[in-house]
Amino acid sequence: MKRTSSFIIMLLLFIVSATIVSAETYTSGDNVHVRYPASGMLTDILEEPKFVRYTVFNPEGLVVYEVDHDVTFKQQTALGTSWKWYDEIDIIVPGFAQPGSWKIEGRLWSTFFSIITSPSLSVYEKTFEVTQPDLWTSLTAPFYYTIDMGPAAGRFNLLLPVHPYLIVALAMAFIVGLLITLRAGRTPVRS
Repeated sequence: MKRTSSFIIMLLLFIVSATIVSAETYTSGDNVHVRYPASGMLTDILEEPKFVRYTVFNPEGLVVYEVDHDVTFKQQTALGTSWKWYDEIDIIVPGFAQPGSWKIEGRLWSTFFSIITSPSLSVYEKTFEVTQPDLWTSLTAPFYYTIDMGPAAGRFNLLLPVHPYLIVALAMAFIVGLLITLRAGRTPVRS
């Protein structure tokens, strides 16, 4: 009986420790929850906030995706001299994500399309670990396509709900199935 109870306790400790260790580990298709400021508290700034530009970096430091997200909440203070705000978003880890340490940066932009710099406001940063995904998970996870078009044009971002390889495979399967159906539907003419 003593062995059984100690085994159960060790098993429970293992499960709890595995859950704690993997709290910031993700794979393709997982949502990474972002709260800016990280405390989730409202922050006072002088300019009216418009959106937060989140940039996702892979372990090599290359930009994988960039998105402008309207702030979740903003309100002018009673005296009208500053703004209270915060933002929350879920960013999905893309398909075929490179294992390693990824990073998300967020910068607050004003309604005048300029980055807000304030002593009370720092750039948002979150790092997280990504593990090797399996093939099916990678194919069904979103696909991000980003082109940096220089300082004047910025970045062009495209988000597909699944990887293009899956779309091509499904299209090919549909065409082959259609051809087989048409071929089977033809009856040979016998004389």
